[in-house]
Amino acid sequence: MKAKEYVAKYCKDAEDMGEEYALNVMARALVDETKKLAESRRVSTDAGMVAVLNEMETKWHAICRLAPQFNHDGYRKFLEAIIPETYKQWIEYVTTDKLIRRAKSLGKKIVEMPWELK
Repeated sequence: MKAKEYVAKYCKDAEDMGEEYALNVMARALVDETKKLAESRRVSTDAGMVAVLNEMETKWHAICRLAPQFNHDGYRKFLEAIIPETYKQWIEYVTTDKLIRRAKSLGKKIVEMPWELK
């Protein structure tokens, strides 16, 4: 689903059954979409899963732009609550990747990361 479809469904569900219920339905739908996306791409590596999680977080940010009442960090907090170990690995990977790219852009020497050693 696109971000605007998530927001439209949330608004309808919130009107019919309440905001908390609608938010739970939307969160579950995002998790289901994440699983389907990972399966359709046949994700088998950490980097592949990081790409899927980043894509879904980008979708969450689009949802937040359309519905400002949502917390910008809501997707991360939700993942932290339901899959804490995967969340920790994802954040570590994303943070490390950003630091490496930043250092490279500044022309600094980069120490090889353990997963780059062969």
